[in-house]
Amino acid sequence: MRSLILALLISSGGHSFLISPTHTYQFVPAAARKLGRRRVALFAVSRSQGFSDDSREFPTMRLVGESLERRTYIYEATLKSPLGIKLAESPLEKEEGGNSNCVVVCEVDPSSSAGAAGVRPGDRLVATGANWGGGMWTTTTVDGVTAAVQSRLRLYGQVLIRFERPFDNADEVSWRSVVSETSVVELRKPLGITLEERGEGSERSVHVKALDPLGAAAASGKIAVGDRVMSVSASVGDGMWEARSIDGFVSAVATRLSGPVRLKVEKKVRVGSWQGYEGSGEGLGTPLGLLEQLTELDASTESTRAVLLERCCALVYRYGAEKGGALKVAQVAETILSRKVKPNNKFTNMAMVGLLRHQEQSQAVALYDACVAAGVVPNLQVSTTLARALTRDKKAPRWPSKSPEPEKRLTDAMAKLQKLKVVPDTYFLNQVLRCYMSHGLVREAEDVFYRVMKAGGASAKEEKARPCAPDVASFNIMINGYAALGLASKAKTCFDDLASLAEAYSSKELQPDKFSYTGLVKALVKSGDLSSAMEVVSSQACTEGGADVFLYNTLVGGLCRQLMWREAEALVNQMKTLTPNLQPNYDTYAVLVPCLTRALHPELAVLKIEEMKALGVPLDTVMYTQLITAFARLGDPVGALGLLKEMRSQGLAPSLRAYTAAMDACLRSGNPDTALALSAEMKKSTGVDDVVYSMMVKAYGLKGEVRKAALLVASMQREFTQDPVANRSVRPTKVVYNALLSEATKAQAFAIALGTLDEILLIGRPDEASYEALASEPKDRDRKGAGERSAFLFQAVRRVAEMTWDTGFGTSVRMTGSLYSTCLTVALAEGTPEATEQATALISARRRGEVRVRQRDERICVAAERAWERRLGRVFEGAEWEVVKLFDSSEAS
Repeated sequence: MRSLILALLISSGGHSFLISPTHTYQFVPAAARKLGRRRVALFAVSRSQGFSDDSREFPTMRLVGESLERRTYIYEATLKSPLGIKLAESPLEKEEGGNSNCVVVCEVDPSSSAGAAGVRPGDRLVATGANWGGGMWTTTTVDGVTAAVQSRLRLYGQVLIRFERPFDNADEVSWRSVVSETSVVELRKPLGITLEERGEGSERSVHVKALDPLGAAAASGKIAVGDRVMSVSASVGDGMWEARSIDGFVSAVATRLSGPVRLKVEKKVRVGSWQGYEGSGEGLGTPLGLLEQLTELDASTESTRAVLLERCCALVYRYGAEKGGALKVAQVAETILSRKVKPNNKFTNMAMVGLLRHQEQSQAVALYDACVAAGVVPNLQVSTTLARALTRDKKAPRWPSKSPEPEKRLTDAMAKLQKLKVVPDTYFLNQVLRCYMSHGLVREAEDVFYRVMKAGGASAKEEKARPCAPDVASFNIMINGYAALGLASKAKTCFDDLASLAEAYSSKELQPDKFSYTGLVKALVKSGDLSSAMEVVSSQACTEGGADVFLYNTLVGGLCRQLMWREAEALVNQMKTLTPNLQPNYDTYAVLVPCLTRALHPELAVLKIEEMKALGVPLDTVMYTQLITAFARLGDPVGALGLLKEMRSQGLAPSLRAYTAAMDACLRSGNPDTALALSAEMKKSTGVDDVVYSMMVKAYGLKGEVRKAALLVASMQREFTQDPVANRSVRPTKVVYNALLSEATKAQAFAIALGTLDEILLIGRPDEASYEALASEPKDRDRKGAGERSAFLFQAVRRVAEMTWDTGFGTSVRMTGSLYSTCLTVALAEGTPEATEQATALISARRRGEVRVRQRDERICVAAERAWERRLGRVFEGAEWEVVKLFDSSEAS
């Protein structure tokens, strides 16, 4: 903004001007934009509070109009010397995009002419009296004001100045029920109009009293009784004269030499009452219909459109804060766009923000495109919101699979701003950085950060040319972006650049903050450099500001992901000895408890219950589930069921995972009846899934009721076949079949086991759990006769082989080493001729490459084959034998 300030201190004798530089003044709309970014409530005043009209009543300042679109009053004041005002030039955002200069009042001397008239700091000076006659000259520069005021004062001793002042209440436009619109009408003589004068003195105006049905005015349909005639065609030419009296109007029309008479008339348009937040869109229909009527009359629609858009802004602001209000926001926008109403930047931005509050990024981008297509020229604030909409948000559940290209969209947005000569600010560029980094576009983000914002190493010329310098938030975005992408070295370099800038400029504003250190630790943790991360936390803990709980939690989470539970628990214990602000919180235990459980120390995890309660850490459904899982690993159903009861007493409904963990605890401790009772309770509350059904199968297996387990799976098949859509949750999956296969094998119910294997083969290739189930040890080894188990195992292998060859999965059977060795070991123990024949055939098949096992299972397979070689007294030969080197000396042990 130009920093030229004009002090109009006019002496009574010489009319001299004193020009002096002072501080830069920022006009109110720009300040409002900054407040808007902080999410200040835009509609805080309710209708019941009323609206103050104090700004309209001044000794010599006259209200001559208003602009609802710009939300300003228009005043005129006749001032004498000394004026006593200081002026400055400031950029003013235009509705069609870009900025233009305006002249703003910075200071007012209360004892001067302007002070007596009621001129305020913040008023915008838009026009001055012309050098000759009664016209007004529009001005946008301080130099223009200077020249006009000097000339007018020298000739007349006083000057007429027109000011604009923003409305006192931000939502005053929404509550307007009557607005004014103007139109220019061309009529042939005789006009057929009867006029009347209203008001006195400077308030006098000319209005239409009646219309002759046969006159040109009535025939046009564009003039109505009550309209105010603002101006009329001049006697000669295309100019127009202001109509302040009937005599002046009649004189102008009578002396019009040729051509039609043009009248500029003002209409009072009733846009209807506004129901505000309590009305679900009520009141929008009236101005929508009026817009179409005014368009047909060739009348202006500025005020009506302004009222309509202000009401829409109020609605989308309200709906955006409501739960599930995204649909309502979209409906308001659809109503506006479908009726060909050109939206403005304020509505576009507020509607997009309303959608983004509900994580509807794709809808926000689509709304932006629709508004631009309708004629909106995006300003800086709308472009910033577009960058937010294009940012990939992990919390957003509806991010489109084919997302718009953020690089192209943001490049276009910045090109539009450059075309409009709008200088981007740090807030906008920071959002662009965040968008690029969220999509992994590191190169594009670095171009903006280092080439546009010139973060470090900039020459004096570059420093002067750059639009804005990066702030700490800019560095933090880059550091956290690098951390998320696993680029620890770049994150460390960026952090060092920030620290060096802070030291070079001795600036507290550029000092690395807690977010900077947290981002650096996050990057080190993700790269696996936990020792360096611990050094950063220790060094930060010794500083004046100290580390915060987020920094500690980042390191605790990294240690827990590496199952370094001792170091993690030591760090949590260290947090307890620090200040109250650094006590472990929910996030701390949310990573520590499952880490202890996974590290096979569930007994330490359950001890955290009392510790969390002592620290006041809230226990929610997720935390209860993790603790119940720890009790399940301990095989402690009493503790697991006790936590379920405690959840209900706290008003928390146990989740499906909590019930499943409790069932696991019961099964581990040998309480199948309790597990089945929990499954019945789950059917009434949370519902069941394939994991629950598999645990029910295991419960029946523990009770020795494999037949009931098979009937349960059969009922699942039957229910799913009857209605696949409604019974998707009861569809038997490989998890359920593997559980039944395991229990049937353990119970030596080989017919059920083979039938279950056939069902698995219909789904696809058996997985590792399927092979492990086939290799399960029977509970009662003396129950079946000799040869039955080996016959079952070799028949299962043949069925897998037939499925493999017939379905085209490959030319060889892949199985686990445990199943292969089990087949050979069981056949060796039984010693029947049939078992011997099947075992030697299986070994020969592996030599031919028809059966393959994993490399890590090679040792147990070799051991089983050597036992058969000792039994048979011969060595098996084959091409595969030499390749795998079964008799290598290193494997002999």
